[in-house]
Amino acid sequence: MIPLPKHFAEKFPTEFMLHHWLLTCAKSCLPWVRKRRDKLTVVTLCGVEIKPENLMNLRVGAQISDPKGRVLVWTDFTLGSMRQKLIAYYPDKTKADGQ
Repeated sequence: MIPLPKHFAEKFPTEFMLHHWLLTCAKSCLPWVRKRRDKLTVVTLCGVEIKPENLMNLRVGAQISDPKGRVLVWTDFTLGSMRQKLIAYYPDKTKADGQ
């Protein structure tokens, strides 16, 4: 078995969550980070807090944190195209929230 390269797959908390919401937003502004995130094909949703059921029920702008204290800001700005990809992949988990 060969590990997947980092430009192909990543753990969701590692790529999209940092220890302060301001850092999470600042990292999202970096052009090389946005480019790398757009190219991701596989993202693992590990941890109870970021299971699809929980993510799909968040309102735009909501913040959640994991046991390690990393914060996720649920917006298109901080997640780039990944938020829309997740919503498209888990349509049965979303409520009619108009996001």
